[in-house]
Amino acid sequence: MNERIGLQLIGIRDLLTTSQGMKDAFSEVAKMGYGMVSAGRGRLPADINVQEVADLIHGLGMKTAHTNVPFETLMDEDGFEQTLEEQKIWDNEYIVIGSLPPCYRTSQEGYRTFVKGLNTLAKKLKDNGQTLLYHNHAQEFRRFADGVRGIDMIVFDSVPELGFQLDTHWIQSGGGDIYWWMRQVKGRLPILHCKDYMIDPDASITDLGLAPKLFAEVGEGNIDWVKVIRVGEEIGVKSYVVEQDETRRHPLESARISFENLDRAMAQA
Repeated sequence: MNERIGLQLIGIRDLLTTSQGMKDAFSEVAKMGYGMVSAGRGRLPADINVQEVADLIHGLGMKTAHTNVPFETLMDEDGFEQTLEEQKIWDNEYIVIGSLPPCYRTSQEGYRTFVKGLNTLAKKLKDNGQTLLYHNHAQEFRRFADGVRGIDMIVFDSVPELGFQLDTHWIQSGGGDIYWWMRQVKGRLPILHCKDYMIDPDASITDLGLAPKLFAEVGEGNIDWVKVIRVGEEIGVKSYVVEQDETRRHPLESARISFENLDRAMAQA
């Protein structure tokens, strides 16, 4: 088991609709060698509670890498307190805001308002022994009229208490340099989200300008994973969490490929 490699549950979400399905899937994930999985209420079947899921994960020898909680939930006082209580059960120190709410995406003022909220939450969570992380997508790389991008405001206008869970695929999708952005948040990137970036290999697509980009398993696309790991070790990344939003394979086969290739890259780095 590689204790530094985790799995984001979105990749196996179709297997988690019942408690038995979750038990079977988590058992397979642990057998592959994953040392962690993500946590949060968003993927819980109706017939199982937070404590039972945490017991299942820990009973298989895995840990929870982090907990995904919506920005709006954390901004609500009751939601904030419930999150802290559940963190005691999940037994991890990282709370991830997984995306920028739509209402903040269209203007610089929206981004500035969002960053103020992030800063407030990051300080508040730090006072309670937790670290807030922000997870990017490609949208943050859009430029406004003056050339400033949303990612610039989130990274460079945020307080040191805010950490990041940068996503390799989405940085490349947004036209960014993965390794440069990793170094910009040195000491603030405890968890890296790992998924590859592939141009559709379908030979029937003859117009190369139309060839769509795809989510790909680690090692199946165009990202240099040995370099990713080397930079990660240089800047203090603690955990590498596989996230496969969509796959053309069975979800568990996809998870296995990503684990094996990431584990191999770590050994080579």
